[in-house]
Amino acid sequence: METSNSRQAWLISMIYAMVACLWILFSDQIIDMSFSDKASITRLQTVKGWFFVCASAVFIFFMISRATRLKNQTTAQILESEHSLQTLLDRIPFLIVALNNEGIPVFWNRECERVTGYNADEMKSLALSAALEAGHKVCPVCALFQDSELARRIFTPQENVEIKSIEAPLKRKDGTIATVSWYRMDGPAPMKQWHHWATGVDINSRIIFERDNLIAAKADSLSLMAGGMAHDLKNLFTAMEGGISLASDLILQVQKTITPPATPSGPDNGSTAERSKTLERLNESSDVLREALSACNKAKDMANSLQAFARSRTSMEITRISPVPFLSDCVNKHLSGSQNRVIWEIDSDISDISGNTEILSQIMGNLVINARQSMNDKGLLNIRLSKIIIDRSSILPVIPGSYLKIQIIDQGSGMEEILLNRIFDPYFTTKTAGTGLGLTISLAAARRHGGTITVRSKAGEGSTFTLYLPCGETEIQKAEILTVKDTSASYSAKSDSAKSDSTGSDPSASDHDNATKRSTSRILLVDDETHILKITPRLLNRLGLRCDVASNGDEALQLVKNSLMSDDKYSLLILDLTLPGEERGDAILSKLRKVDPHLRALVSSGYSDDEVIINFASFGFDGAVKKPYDLNSLKSAVRNVLDQDLSVPDADFPVASSESMKGLEE
Repeated sequence: METSNSRQAWLISMIYAMVACLWILFSDQIIDMSFSDKASITRLQTVKGWFFVCASAVFIFFMISRATRLKNQTTAQILESEHSLQTLLDRIPFLIVALNNEGIPVFWNRECERVTGYNADEMKSLALSAALEAGHKVCPVCALFQDSELARRIFTPQENVEIKSIEAPLKRKDGTIATVSWYRMDGPAPMKQWHHWATGVDINSRIIFERDNLIAAKADSLSLMAGGMAHDLKNLFTAMEGGISLASDLILQVQKTITPPATPSGPDNGSTAERSKTLERLNESSDVLREALSACNKAKDMANSLQAFARSRTSMEITRISPVPFLSDCVNKHLSGSQNRVIWEIDSDISDISGNTEILSQIMGNLVINARQSMNDKGLLNIRLSKIIIDRSSILPVIPGSYLKIQIIDQGSGMEEILLNRIFDPYFTTKTAGTGLGLTISLAAARRHGGTITVRSKAGEGSTFTLYLPCGETEIQKAEILTVKDTSASYSAKSDSAKSDSTGSDPSASDHDNATKRSTSRILLVDDETHILKITPRLLNRLGLRCDVASNGDEALQLVKNSLMSDDKYSLLILDLTLPGEERGDAILSKLRKVDPHLRALVSSGYSDDEVIINFASFGFDGAVKKPYDLNSLKSAVRNVLDQDLSVPDADFPVASSESMKGLEE
């Protein structure tokens, strides 16, 4: 630009010099040729000189005016460009910090204000106060860094040291920490007064997003493992609970047979004493079995928690929910018996949500119980409900749309940042009696509904858990809406009207038929778990039913064929839903029904929320029984399908022998 201007100036000067020379030369020759009088020539030379001076002045004025106008235009453009650049740098979503040679910030954009909480004037005030306190000039920006060495590397140029980026934590105005990825700029600055400058990116959002994705990935992996573990545990609990219930029933029957006489006398005194001792031992055995059953029930609850954790991979029943009464019931239920007070803040524009009431109640229960325990059952709990719009720029792991925002704010002890980062990790807990799955299950369940959970906390200042749930049912992507609700441990496909058809028959004839069925009914149990194949036949024998067992579909098919050939058909099939290396239970049932179309069937599984268990009739089954089951639950399920009385007899029934039972007693 400067070279071009110099050339233009030289060109104008040369043109002016040439015009002046030609004017002087030719004007003098014309005057000499036109006039001979010396006085006239002198006067004309004077006029010619003044004309040249005036013309030169006009030319010079024109050139100076033009140059001044161009300079002003250029200055205005430069100022406008600087203003545009400064506006751009001020609004750009990156931290930009510029220091003068004294270390005082001369540029501090809006992103710096947002991340740190300090504006430019406050940073200059910090510089003056820090300088007065230290007795020398201090860089206030460097004072925000937890590591002064990192600040020196970012804002102090160093020869032969190339720095691409440095992740450094900053102390915010409110005392919290923000992590920023800094880039030191060693090239020419956009502004003259910028002595040192650097740019940064707030990576807190990225860290939170990566942490949430990592938690989600862990939850997905653990949900698979938890579902399998819960299923296997329930198989074992079936054998344990069934065995305990059978042993308890047998002890009860023995106690009835050896009750000592009311008045012991004569030769019966010895036998009476022995009976009393036997009864004491039986009572003690009953107590031990009750304790074992209690422990089994607690273990079963843990298996149910694991299965609830794995429910994110299954279908659920969706209903439309009015949030205010629903949440009010949940909060009141879980704060019952405590001294906590609740303050509700509810916006007027909140709308209904869609979800599974049982699962959403579990989420709210976990969050409220967590707040209640953090305040030691006393304190103020603030619950805020509002409707927000989340767009694509949000860091929350949800799809854009309208959401119900539920904030649960407690006045508890709060958490340190190191604990806050692990709050949703599976099996992580700070409570002595906690399992560490409550918040993990809640987060997985919230995401299953298309929402999420966030938390803010500071030690000594309480915590705020925020639950986001989509408004309306269209936002729930992974949920499959079902019309059948899981409400009991066993089910029957028979209607009450069908059962009442026989009420007009002769009672004595009905009792005779039931007694006949009871003595001849034959059951086929198909399961892969050895313990179940051992204990369930004993439970069925106790009910007066014969039982054969099979560990896979091929064995079951062969037994059904043999029963048809021997004219001793099976009255009922109890089929496990999942057999390793086999087709699902409904597919195996289809094959068996091709051999015996009238075969009635119960489906059994530890996956109690599987659609086949919930809606068994749609898959060809006549009923369902959940694992683990005991004598009573098995009796109820079998009785509903066989439509007969299965009272437990006083005498023991021998276990039916079967080729498939061989080897199971090892």
